[in-house]
Amino acid sequence: HRVEDKTVRVSCKNDETTSEFGDELWPGAIFLAKYIVANNQNLAINSNTQVVEIGAGRCGLPGLTAAALGARVTLCDLNENLASLHFNAKVNPGSARVQALRWAADIDVQGLENADFVLGTDVVYRENLVA
Repeated sequence: HRVEDKTVRVSCKNDETTSEFGDELWPGAIFLAKYIVANNQNLAINSNTQVVEIGAGRCGLPGLTAAALGARVTLCDLNENLASLHFNAKVNPGSARVQALRWAADIDVQGLENADFVLGTDVVYRENLVA
């Protein structure tokens, strides 16, 4: 995925564990990443922008796209997906940190209270996650 003069690459597979849905790069994430790049003149994402991506899965493409544009990004998902998110954050341009977030239990996400943008695509796929 191209972001200005940078390339964002994500690896969504992890040989050690499987994830029910987190190891797929869903079309919604690709669409949002492209939207961010195409509309950044209006969005004005830069080094002063705080972004939180919830339900980032193992890929984190929308959040990593914002990071490549200069934003300070927090990528959130279940513990089982964090190793891949850490890898993707490390190998891509920009600044992204990773944090565990379980919908039904965790409410304290660093940066959420000051976030300029909260990103999420295809985040609700099981009823028990939102009940």
